Amino acid sequence: MKKKNVLTILTVILSNIFFVFSIIFYLINKDNNYNIYLLVSSSVLIIISEIIVITRLVKEINDPYKEWDRMLCPVCHKHSLIEWIDICHECGWQHNMVQYDDPDLDDGPNKLSLNDTREYYQLQKELDPNYTWKANATEIGNPSKDDLEKLREKVKTIKPN
Repeated sequence: MKKKNVLTILTVILSNIFFVFSIIFYLINKDNNYNIYLLVSSSVLIIISEIIVITRLVKEINDPYKEWDRMLCPVCHKHSLIEWIDICHECGWQHNMVQYDDPDLDDGPNKLSLNDTREYYQLQKELDPNYTWKANATEIGNPSKDDLEKLREKVKTIKPN
């Protein structure tokens, strides 16, 4: 469990304990105005701690970079896609339903079909195991059929059968 979450939970528990003692103290000694201030201050403390907890929970739930919020990319199989139209930073595939449903279609936001992009990505990984599209995006852009052919030739010359 994260240290931040433990501290938040402890704050809530302590503020609730403080509130319970304030109520008990108030019930024992109703005549004293100090007890009313104690009760009000403990109530404010609880409200603030609950707001902090709710804010943190909402922030964690809405965090788009959590891996469980992401979809697997159909090319590189990394959790890199948040929405159906995102571009994968690992392989450069712009996810879309048309090319996803027809993996041989090379007409759409990607110049290569889904199957060709898979091959392109695998060939790039063979040449450089640390390859990512994002790191090379300015040089590569959206790879075309010509780029795939050149890459096939390059891999053949570097790694003959």
